[in-house]
Amino acid sequence: MQQKVELKQIRSVSEIVDDSIIFLKQNWKPLLKAYVVICGFFLMASMVLAVMSQVRLFQNFKDGESSFTSAFLMVQIFEFVSLTMVTLTTLSFIALYRDKANEPPTVEEVWRYVRFYFFRAFGGAFLLLVLLTLGLLFCIFPGLYLFPVFALVLPVMVLENATFSYSFNRAFKLIKNNWGPMLGVILLTFILILAVFMIITIPASIVAGLAILLTGQGTAVIFGMVFTVFGHLVQFTYVLPVIAAALAYFSYTENTDDAGLMARIEALGVHNNSSTDNLPTEEY
Repeated sequence: MQQKVELKQIRSVSEIVDDSIIFLKQNWKPLLKAYVVICGFFLMASMVLAVMSQVRLFQNFKDGESSFTSAFLMVQIFEFVSLTMVTLTTLSFIALYRDKANEPPTVEEVWRYVRFYFFRAFGGAFLLLVLLTLGLLFCIFPGLYLFPVFALVLPVMVLENATFSYSFNRAFKLIKNNWGPMLGVILLTFILILAVFMIITIPASIVAGLAILLTGQGTAVIFGMVFTVFGHLVQFTYVLPVIAAALAYFSYTENTDDAGLMARIEALGVHNNSSTDNLPTEEY
């Protein structure tokens, strides 16, 4: 039986990506269950709104009207909420996995963590989105530089139960001398997601072609709707870069703080009677 992934250890870029895949393979059933139960509503809502927006977009284009509609705005809002929920659910799962000594948590435990961090995580994610957008608009390079840094903010917030300001500063501290490796982790995981999506597009194209033959509708509309649906159905793969960001966080904290070593020293000869019923004390 393959050994369970130990979170608290120093890893290279390739090891972070490899162990992220292994972690997902070992825990995909409980993680998928938590994802469906907690994020399912937002996934379905964003998918339905996206399909409606696609239909409205092509109709407006055909009529020579503006492509920006209220449906388009709602899609963007629900996409943001959906992705943030995926991130928060995955990080909560990992935090509990750590606290339960490498045992997967239940959906109820994950949901309790998600509720606890909900407003803090969404507020932080929104601020990060605004800052990243401003960085890309005014000068592309600052936005590109900030992206690997910001990828660590929510992991710090959940895994250390910290405020946004603490998490923000902590991310900059951890990224020092690790910006390049963190960028490599992000790029590699997103390349893997892109590869999965490209594989999915083959049956999606077949489905779209059959739909066109059966309905006689316009090619662009059908393809747009089918690819939108399939794109949302593979959203579960977005947990991979979140897992990778969490493993990068543990690696960088090990390198910076020797946190895992100290924790193991303190745990020697101590019987662990801790319960996951209590959330950790907040860092400031």
